[in-house]
Amino acid sequence: MIVRQLDRDQCLDIVAKNRLGRLACVSGGAPYIVPIHYALAENHLYAFSAPGRKIEAMRVDNAVALLVEEIETPQLWRTVMVRGRFEELPDRIGFK
Repeated sequence: MIVRQLDRDQCLDIVAKNRLGRLACVSGGAPYIVPIHYALAENHLYAFSAPGRKIEAMRVDNAVALLVEEIETPQLWRTVMVRGRFEELPDRIGFK
């Protein structure tokens, strides 16, 4: 197995080509990870979610990470982890 670090452009390419990732946040003091569909626009990631555990957790602690994977074979795969902050956008999308 050969392990190499991807550069920023390679990471952005992987995140841009994919739409499924695993969102990690903290819920009740413990890690919480769920699959989400996302979109990338102007270096920001966007996702839609109904109310639930992950939204409540991110409202309490807005530190999040997203893992995106491209798996071609068990020996050939690439993984990108993006760290950031959750920001809720209800007023910008007509949510009441």
